[in-house]
Amino acid sequence: MGKLMDETGEIGIRYLGVARQATFADVVDENGWKIRSRGHRSFPNTYEKINAFTFPTPQAGADIALWRYNQDEYKESFCSASTWNQLRSKKERVTWRKLVWFSQAVPHHSFMAWLTFRNRLSTGDRMRLWGITQGCTLCGEVNETREHLYFACPFSFMIWLNTAGQLIGEGITPDWDDTIVSLLQPGRTRLDSILVRMAFQTVVYTIWRERNSRRHRGDAYSYY
Repeated sequence: MGKLMDETGEIGIRYLGVARQATFADVVDENGWKIRSRGHRSFPNTYEKINAFTFPTPQAGADIALWRYNQDEYKESFCSASTWNQLRSKKERVTWRKLVWFSQAVPHHSFMAWLTFRNRLSTGDRMRLWGITQGCTLCGEVNETREHLYFACPFSFMIWLNTAGQLIGEGITPDWDDTIVSLLQPGRTRLDSILVRMAFQTVVYTIWRERNSRRHRGDAYSYY
């Protein structure tokens, strides 16, 4: 149930006659628990819990360390996955996760796609918050946003169309939200599904690199 100190506080272990650093071996012998009976008056619930617990005996064998597998289950072997699931802060799954994390993806492409879905790229609308004016270096649009870059920008849409047009067919669109809906539509074969996701991530990554390359070179359609 945890540490006795957490249950009763400093005054509680004094009432029960238990040292701060005491272990099980210090507070139990063949006759039972070595705790003061007067603790029952001040901490009746704790006292009842302790006395209801079967105290350890040599006949029961040596103690072993157990790892918490989930909320109510312990195992002798350590599992990194279950430990991580207990430590991390869980949030609701997003619908676009399948477009970002899959075994065939290129890691840095997946990371770029994740940043894009989180809208964490330094596009013009976000740079304005930092006092920097930056238009679309691909087509000259003054108001550069994620939605413009993917794929309302004529330049980026042509890249997207030429790369994934045959795979997606009539579902291909310059609208960001519609594109995500189209990519998540069921009905594709496993191979086509993998190819579409890889094409999407590759285009997202390539467009961002080209956009930054033009910005740093100071090519046409750069605005500062």
